Amino acid sequence: MPKANSSFWEKKIHNTRVRDNNAEAELANRGWKVLKVWECAIRGRARLKLSDLVEEVVTWLADGGTGHEIKGTWEEKP
Repeated sequence: MPKANSSFWEKKIHNTRVRDNNAEAELANRGWKVLKVWECAIRGRARLKLSDLVEEVVTWLADGGTGHEIKGTWEEKP
């Protein structure tokens, strides 16, 4: 969380999460499968190897799940 103007960012992040959850639910209601691929999974130091990313997508599609999320390799510090 940014230290400067933290109340603004808390509200913005909260509203973005609510919007995204609503959009995901609407897509699921319409029969869509939702896959979120975070930018950190495809760019920068935390990016996944392309073969690992492709394998995860293929596995998700084959498993028939409805929602999935792919993040980069870094772990957030507490």
